Amino acid sequence: MRLINTTDFADHFLRRMVSWCCRELGLPVRYVREVAFRNSRSAWGGMAYTDSRRIGVRIGDASHFPLKYRMRGTGIRWPVADRTEAFVMITAHELAHLLLRRLGNRSRRGGGLAGSEHNTDWHERKVLEAFQLCRDELLSAWNAPPKKRGPKANLTVQERRAASTANLLIAWQRKLKMAQTKVQKYKARVRYYDRAFAAKQGGSRPVDLVDLVDLADLAAQAEILHEPLKSSPTI
Repeated sequence: MRLINTTDFADHFLRRMVSWCCRELGLPVRYVREVAFRNSRSAWGGMAYTDSRRIGVRIGDASHFPLKYRMRGTGIRWPVADRTEAFVMITAHELAHLLLRRLGNRSRRGGGLAGSEHNTDWHERKVLEAFQLCRDELLSAWNAPPKKRGPKANLTVQERRAASTANLLIAWQRKLKMAQTKVQKYKARVRYYDRAFAAKQGGSRPVDLVDLVDLADLAAQAEILHEPLKSSPTI
């Protein structure tokens, strides 16, 4: 997700807020391609570009708050304490447009996608309520400074190849374990059909299926164990 931010809120704060809003709405964060946060002369504003999966959120200065926002289609006047709550509310509203577009909602006037304003108001209110209930904990988590990454290790070519080979070995060992599990599963199924054939033919078996599976099992394990690591470089 690309972030554009010209406000006085920290980038890491806004990224965490957007991710939390997405989780509350049930919208995958990776679905959102771009979020732009900018200042506004009014209390707030927003726009959702559903085809390109981008949203824009604008927020005014502190002089506009607190206020009570009237939800569309209802007589409810919902309190918005400050700029932070307004940011959460408008971000959730615009993300809800992307969510309803993703779900194919056609409640907009004229049958268009992205959901009606009444629908998105309902989603934004749900997210704002959740934020107001856990405001202190969420703000503490969002304001926490991001962890600094340590200096990148300068590995030699041989060390990088050794690490790559070790990872490939782990991957192939995992595949071997999965293959052994599958073999045991299908051997049990073959035994079932083998007994069924024997019961139908009075105890005689036309084909020794279990023996065939045992041979196939041994051949498969031998192939897995002796197959060269094609993608591993030469050290």
